Amino acid sequence: MKSKLLIIIVAILLLAGGGGAYYFLVLGKKESAEAKKKDHHEEEEGGGDEAHASLDPQADAANKKADEEGEEEEEAAEEHRGGHGENNGPRIDPFVVNLADPGSRRYLRMNLSIALKKPAEDEPLLQARMPQLRDAVLLLLSSKTAAQLQGPEGKTALRQELIEQVNQVLTKKKKVVKNLYFTEFLIQ
Repeated sequence: MKSKLLIIIVAILLLAGGGGAYYFLVLGKKESAEAKKKDHHEEEEGGGDEAHASLDPQADAANKKADEEGEEEEEAAEEHRGGHGENNGPRIDPFVVNLADPGSRRYLRMNLSIALKKPAEDEPLLQARMPQLRDAVLLLLSSKTAAQLQGPEGKTALRQELIEQVNQVLTKKKKVVKNLYFTEFLIQ
């Protein structure tokens, strides 16, 4: 029904208006594209109605391309913010442990976020085994010295050890942790 109405309107404009139709179809592309983009964003947010339609296929193609580019930019920004595009998964309560430095009272405060391979399946397992997971992480962290954790190499090695430890606690058969992120790492 909508397409028939649009065809009739275009035909009337072309037959009767001449110059007006030219303005509407050619010069009004930018205005039409901006209006369509605005309507598209309103529809995504729950507003807007479905009565809006573009009369220009070129404007539709331009709008689609602009929307795709916008989505790609959003994905790139999210990838930059979110740690290599991966889901940052559940965050674990902060860990505060005394480090194994002899004759020193140094401690580590650390927050973790765990990226699971299959979040829907593995997150309930993670929550159910949280006490065992926290215990294993605390024991591992308290066995480290400040010197072992300094620099990127120390943190990377710790990340790998933690991934292995968490996978071992969660299940002995398969690897469920895809990656692990330090969201806070403070040695004092």
